[in-house]
Amino acid sequence: MLSKAEFFKQATCHLLQTLNLQKGVERLQLYVSSVLPCGEIRMSCFPSCSTAPSKNLHIRADGREASTYYGAPLTTERMQVLLSLTPLRGELITDPAHPLVSFCRSLNASGHGLMPLPWYDLVLRDDDGVIGECRFSGFADKPFTPRQRELLDSLRPVLCIALSNYRKYLELQAAHTCVKRENTSLKMALTGGSGNTELVGAQGGLRQVLERVRLVAGYEIPVLITGETGTGKELIARMVHSLSPRREGPFIALNCGAIPSELLESEFFGVKKGAFTGAYADRKGYLDQVGDGVLFLDEIGELPLPMQVKLLRVIESRTYSPVGSPEVRSAGCRIIAATNRNLINEVVAGNFREDLFYRLHVVPIYMPPLRDRKEDIPLLLECMIARYGDKNQKQRVVPHTVLEQMYKYDWPGNIREFANTVQRWLTLGTLDLIHTPSSPPQDEQEDAPSPSHTLSQALSAYEKKLIAEALKKANGNRTAAARLLGISRRNLYRKLESET
Repeated sequence: MLSKAEFFKQATCHLLQTLNLQKGVERLQLYVSSVLPCGEIRMSCFPSCSTAPSKNLHIRADGREASTYYGAPLTTERMQVLLSLTPLRGELITDPAHPLVSFCRSLNASGHGLMPLPWYDLVLRDDDGVIGECRFSGFADKPFTPRQRELLDSLRPVLCIALSNYRKYLELQAAHTCVKRENTSLKMALTGGSGNTELVGAQGGLRQVLERVRLVAGYEIPVLITGETGTGKELIARMVHSLSPRREGPFIALNCGAIPSELLESEFFGVKKGAFTGAYADRKGYLDQVGDGVLFLDEIGELPLPMQVKLLRVIESRTYSPVGSPEVRSAGCRIIAATNRNLINEVVAGNFREDLFYRLHVVPIYMPPLRDRKEDIPLLLECMIARYGDKNQKQRVVPHTVLEQMYKYDWPGNIREFANTVQRWLTLGTLDLIHTPSSPPQDEQEDAPSPSHTLSQALSAYEKKLIAEALKKANGNRTAAARLLGISRRNLYRKLESET
């Protein structure tokens, strides 16, 4: 006769031989079924959070590997009902009408079915209370004898240890995920919330833009980015993608105005072989290529009306069909659109569909032009010199006249024009601003700082000059001076304090 000590020893070795609880329960079932009439074991781990689903490990006796699946969520009410039906001591359940059987049937939303009766049910608890249960399924013609139930009862302590360790492992996993998420957030904060060092203005004119990007990135909703040409709309779209759950997926940027209208449908949806003359093979469209990633539709206002109808259907039904094919495919991508047009005026003029506008205009993000965020010019200039200066060593010192022209200029081409202008100045030593009659010569030595002046010193000196002029024009009123400079009053106070 198998002794209780030998049974406990062998069962413990099989269960705790591995850190993987699923494998451990599988090995336990193989051993128990070799000495007892046990066809199946199911272990349920009750979550520490009442709103999370319990995790059940399900093992069958036919040699198949253990499987893990989630049961119905155990709310506080359900947990109370379950505990009221489950005795703290082991119980043999043979009646299909037993309240515990009916309750388990009501929770069975996973499609794994109930264990065959009879069950021998063990409630598992530790210092925190009830943490789960373990059920052993016998055979109808060979129910567990009192001696066999006594052997199974002896496993309760080791089962509690294994399940308690497993719960702690799950908690560590959740904590690790939380720490990773917080680490990412801290990195975003250190880079101005963008996670992208190419975006200058996180503490200046783009502060509100980046705050909205952070808020919208985690939601699966369309985003419409508006702003003038050259303000960095695609960079913002890529940032939304990099902060979203879809960051591992592809990001495909498509300029809607660059594709001939007669090719738009085939480029978007793909082509079935033989759909038209020249379609010698199936060809994937952008919706096929992007999969579950992000499709960025730049210059969405350029889409002709017939294509707007088809795009609206994709957004509403999340389906599309390749050209020449009756097949209906699922569109799993997120759509981010951008335009330099005023779409409301386009709707009024009949050039843009109103229903599509409201579908896209869920979360609008407006990119301000450079003329409205001139406080970012010094940082932008420093960034551009660092980026392009290694290739162009001719200019390092920034003359006062250069900064003055940059501040006075309205930059109709925005960041794109600014970058090109800085490259031109680094290479040729002249700004040659396009929309001004002429640019003062850059070789006037009286306005240039001495070679000992660094870029930061030149920027600081010119900044002081601008602040002094603004205060003079505002008759010493700091609020009015801040408004003239295009910066906040707090920012002005901070700059004035740093000078003293």
